[in-house]
Amino acid sequence: MCGPQIVSDEDKTRIAAYQARFREVTHSPFGRDDQIGMLNLITMDSVSRVLSEIEPGRVFDLATDYFVGMPNWMASGDPAYQIWMSHTPNGTVLDDLVGVGREENELVSYSGDCIAMYTHCGTHVDTLSHFGYKGQIFNGFSAAEHLGSRHWDVAGADKHPPVIARGVMIDVAAAQGVDVLPPSFAIGEAELRDALERQRTEVRVGDVALVRTGRMTLWPDANGYILDEPGLNREGAEFLAKCGVVMVGSDNIAF
Repeated sequence: MCGPQIVSDEDKTRIAAYQARFREVTHSPFGRDDQIGMLNLITMDSVSRVLSEIEPGRVFDLATDYFVGMPNWMASGDPAYQIWMSHTPNGTVLDDLVGVGREENELVSYSGDCIAMYTHCGTHVDTLSHFGYKGQIFNGFSAAEHLGSRHWDVAGADKHPPVIARGVMIDVAAAQGVDVLPPSFAIGEAELRDALERQRTEVRVGDVALVRTGRMTLWPDANGYILDEPGLNREGAEFLAKCGVVMVGSDNIAF
């Protein structure tokens, strides 16, 4: 089982959490130009080890479907998921937007659609540009120098390497003897340790940690899923970060 106190001194020099300070932007242990943080621990050697241990015939789909009315974070004024047709066979005949005439439009039945949504809709990955302090994000990159009219030009998901790592599911709900944790249940270090001990599982430096609250049992009831959800508290998040995980996921929306 992992505990920050048993992480080697050498590993601590590669784990960003050990350089973190309260309400200050964390600087990367991998250099001033680094944009991927702990994903630097994914190497050819680590990928080879993972690929040698997997069972290719077993696949676990962790993604949710996208549909109109799906639970979505809108409390900050962001848009819900929407999909609509921008071209239909009949509409193309009537509109003739490209000016080719009725006969050509009736020959070619044109369908096209559009999607609009807040990018925190459904299954997604937060990047290191998502939150920061006083106009700066991870590793000291500033909005003044790196934020354009459409996106940050640093620390985005486009910089991520393929995340091929050992995944560890920490079933906190099962460890608490329930299908889903009660509303506002805070998952700290003790709860994570209890779950890992119950599972006889350990978290290693370079792992991906997946924390199960059981909240997906309420999907797709938007109010049931979103309101007063359980999840990691700061202590639990710091515990996993200091264990040296490269990424953390959970089944609650505000994670």
